[in-house]
Amino acid sequence: MTQYKKETGLFALARNNDPVTSHLAADAMNKGKVSKQGSDILWVLKKWDGSTAGEIDAVMKVHAVAHKRMAELERRVLIARGEARKCRVSGTKRLTWWLTEFA
Repeated sequence: MTQYKKETGLFALARNNDPVTSHLAADAMNKGKVSKQGSDILWVLKKWDGSTAGEIDAVMKVHAVAHKRMAELERRVLIARGEARKCRVSGTKRLTWWLTEFA
């Protein structure tokens, strides 16, 4: 189960019983910058807040990338989940994503 770390405001990426290498990797991720793809997603949402992952992928001209980065951005409190609606790209009901005040 993911644990919230009050002192950092982030969710733990490694459990207490994980090996030390997992904790080192988790610390590096918590201290690191948002990935290039994450930055691209934030750019798209600045222009089209409330987009679905499929719509973000379409703007970025990539396939199935945005949904893989949403957890990272959500964990860093840069984006938040919104209501589900019909995606303009896939035609199916998908979550919308919104920038937070910290983005």
